[in-house]
Amino acid sequence: MDTIERILSLIEDSGMTDIAVVKALSLSNGVVGQWRKRKQNPSTEAIVKLSQFFNVTTDYLLCLTEAKTVEERYRINCPVADTETTKEANELVNVYQKLDVSGKRQLMGKAYELLDKKENAPAENDESEEEIQIAVPADNMVRNK
Repeated sequence: MDTIERILSLIEDSGMTDIAVVKALSLSNGVVGQWRKRKQNPSTEAIVKLSQFFNVTTDYLLCLTEAKTVEERYRINCPVADTETTKEANELVNVYQKLDVSGKRQLMGKAYELLDKKENAPAENDESEEEIQIAVPADNMVRNK
C-alpha cells in the first residue's frame, strides 16, 4: 500500500465523499480525483491536514509505519511494559502532542541522541533507573490535569 492508497482508504472508511474532504480541509477542487488518477501526489500541506483530520500520523500516511497513531506505535514497539513505564510513556506522549513542530523535532532529536549514547556506551557504564530519574528535574515534568 502506498500513500495515495492509504489516503483513499481513510476517505472511504470515513464514508465521506471526495468533495466533502476537499471542503473540510480547504484543499484544491478536484485534488483527490487527481490522486485517484495518479496524476498528482499529495502535497506536504495536504498530508499534514489529512493526518490531523483523520487522527493518524504523517508517518502512517507516508507508509513509514503500520501504526496509525502515536499510541498504537508505542504499543507495537513496546509490547511488554510495567505500569510505571506505561505512565511515563503516556506522559511523554502527552508532552510530545502539546509541542509545535519545532519542539517535536527537538524532542525526537534529543531522544535519539540519548539512545545512541546508550547503545554506544560500555555495559558497565549503564545508568541505573534511579540515576535517570534524578537527571530529570521534577519541576520540568508535565502533570495531567
